[in-house]
Amino acid sequence: MALSVCPADAAAAPVERVWALLMQPVQYGHFWDFTVEGVEPEGAAAAGQRFFGWTRAFGRRWRIEGEITEVNAAHHYVVFRMTLPLGVVSTNRIGAERMDDGRSLLRFG
Repeated sequence: MALSVCPADAAAAPVERVWALLMQPVQYGHFWDFTVEGVEPEGAAAAGQRFFGWTRAFGRRWRIEGEITEVNAAHHYVVFRMTLPLGVVSTNRIGAERMDDGRSLLRFG
């Protein structure tokens, strides 16, 4: 069964600032309910890079693993595939677009 969603919201930050955060997988826990335990290899987001950690839900700790499959600096988005508990696998794209008033439009889907 496939499900496709794309939530979006405005951020009170310029796209360059948001992009700098998206380029650092070790920081992903700052905007997701996710504790990053490691990134291999360390450094800026790049295709083939893996990250892993955990989240809490339903009174227990769940392991999560991800791999970055694409980084598009020109259009400010990162695509990654995540392995979640109970055999769920998701492919996600998170990106930022410049808004006229200096804010950014963030999309995740």
